[in-house]
Amino acid sequence: MKKLLSYCIVIVLVVTSFTGWSMKTSKASDSIKTAPLNLVCYFNKVKIKLPKRKNVALYKIYKVRVTKKVVKSNGYEIARKKFKKLATVSASKKSYNDKKVKRNKEYAYFIDGYKKKKGGKYSLVFTTYRDMYDSAYTGLVKPDITSQYSDNYNNDATYVHFHISSSAGIKPTASTETKYKKLKIKPMPNSDDDPTLYGDSGLTPNTTYKYKAKAYYKKGKKKYYSKYSNVFKITPCNDVAKFTVTSLTEPGNNVSEFVLKIAGQKNNGKTKFYYTSSGEDYDEYRFTDNTDKNSSYWIRVTEYSLDNKVWKSLKDTSVTTMSNEIIYLKFQMTRKSDDTSSEFNYGSNKTKRSELEMSSISYAGPNPGSSKLYFDIEKGTGTASTYTD
Repeated sequence: MKKLLSYCIVIVLVVTSFTGWSMKTSKASDSIKTAPLNLVCYFNKVKIKLPKRKNVALYKIYKVRVTKKVVKSNGYEIARKKFKKLATVSASKKSYNDKKVKRNKEYAYFIDGYKKKKGGKYSLVFTTYRDMYDSAYTGLVKPDITSQYSDNYNNDATYVHFHISSSAGIKPTASTETKYKKLKIKPMPNSDDDPTLYGDSGLTPNTTYKYKAKAYYKKGKKKYYSKYSNVFKITPCNDVAKFTVTSLTEPGNNVSEFVLKIAGQKNNGKTKFYYTSSGEDYDEYRFTDNTDKNSSYWIRVTEYSLDNKVWKSLKDTSVTTMSNEIIYLKFQMTRKSDDTSSEFNYGSNKTKRSELEMSSISYAGPNPGSSKLYFDIEKGTGTASTYTD
């Protein structure tokens, strides 16, 4: 199913400022200060905001068109000699408008500030030039759509969130699409910390949705468009998959293998189980009986069945379950290195504590992160989810 994203977006021009470096081209480099460079993009001009500096009499503004020929091989540096002087302006001015630009082009700038000395001479006192050039793009940069996850905004079976951003260029009025279904999506409420956070609701679980957009800028009655963004895909499902867990193995003190029947609940995403290699870096089963005897063992999933009759090995493959499907899994227990007991204590559904925790699974939930699974065999419940480190 395809949908069109239409969004009202505020994109703040990224202005990079650096301080604390010295210019290597002058013997008096230690006395040359730095100043931030502030550029504002338009279709027909670039506004260069001039910094306020004490004892500065005039500014010299330098410019270069950003192309592959002028940018060094490292991709972020332009040599000072590649720039040409654009203008000399009085320090009393607040800004300078460069109108010698073309639409949808990138231009880099820097400013030198000079103080007036006796005898009518001038000396350089600061510069905005640095290795990582500051530039302005006289057009609409295509936006990026990426997944969004936070404690405040979780994706689930019917609702997804995404982040829309642009790194440079003109601030767009909005966006549009022609091939996808239009969605009137506004910024999320209470999203002041992230004004480019958006959401889409009323979705069908376990259906893949695709979003893309292009920004436009409205000037008078005319609209100007950016290129299309990337296509963002997401499959809404339960943020936390839930399961009913039934032990088919009787409890005992010499049980090294046990079988669980696992029934997924509605709207679960895909949960993949796979075999783990030997060693003490995989999953754990924990047991406590009514006399408070405690045991814990490393475990791994070794086989699976869809009917509890035909069993298949997981050693060279994996198995995936989703939504309300039922699967049977066989677990093998291994003693930990410090365990000298001759017993394997297994508690089934009738023990004070009978639980396992696994990281050797993959849950394709709607939020990014590593996967984990927890089965409370005593209570007959289980969950699978993702988490961020």
